[in-house]
Amino acid sequence: MVLVGRTRLRSLKRHFDYVTPGEPVVIGLTDLVEHREDLLAAGFAAEPEPGERLLPTAIGPASTFNAEGDWKVHRDRPMETAYREINWEWQLWDGTWMSDTCYQPYQRYPRTRIEAPAVELEVQRDPGGIPLLTVDPLDFVASNEVALLHRINLFRELFGEAAVLTEDLGHYVRVETRQLNWELLPPGEMPWPQLQTHVKPLIDAMGERKGPVATRRLKVLTQEFQPDVVAVGRAGFSGYLAFGYGEVYVMESLYYGNATYVFGSDWEELSKLSKAEILNDELQQDRIVHRESWENEIRELFS
Repeated sequence: MVLVGRTRLRSLKRHFDYVTPGEPVVIGLTDLVEHREDLLAAGFAAEPEPGERLLPTAIGPASTFNAEGDWKVHRDRPMETAYREINWEWQLWDGTWMSDTCYQPYQRYPRTRIEAPAVELEVQRDPGGIPLLTVDPLDFVASNEVALLHRINLFRELFGEAAVLTEDLGHYVRVETRQLNWELLPPGEMPWPQLQTHVKPLIDAMGERKGPVATRRLKVLTQEFQPDVVAVGRAGFSGYLAFGYGEVYVMESLYYGNATYVFGSDWEELSKLSKAEILNDELQQDRIVHRESWENEIRELFS
């Protein structure tokens, strides 16, 4: 069965009558030829190879929630003081311009974080050897309804359709996967001007207030401490950068989470983690929040 349309689906009831409760359900895209432009927008090549897997680019509400998560705003509670990170510039008496990071207080309703599902798309083959795009299977049970709806809406937003596959309706042969979420930059010394060419579009998109703040953090991570591995996030990992310093790896988030994540894994292991696993506190050695003490905490980490 194929559910066509880019509008959001809110219920499974009318569409899953033929599926036996408890049966594994696979959401996918069966015609890759007709969706070459959509595949490019999602982060794949126009003709992706079986085994390729990535977190799709955020292009709309469903894919943005999938990659970045969301916040539940509690408007029934008293407001609280929060702080926004901005760039502050001033001019000295001799005409010299100075800049620094400023933390500006403001009032807002309390918020609870809704973590990103971080569903990754994977190119596989059907029994006839034809490539198709899928996600990991889920059992058709009540507790998985929200997750199944999200996967269907993700495919409909990205490709305009979502195929519902089960063991009875179609099998596919799994092949070994290759992660496409990261672009590993050439090894060796990575001076700031060279890295800047890779991150300039991201920094520019942050605006005049937040862009210089992120730039200062990246300069600390590349100029004050010299990484031997540098990787830039692609597609749904856009806004993330990974730096390897021997046995220590840090993953810098320009947007979501406002934090720097510290890991002890090698790059091969780290690059295979999903976004949900990266943000899971159980796998991190440390999480350094973007605040006034960030630079001191980074220096303590490397001391």
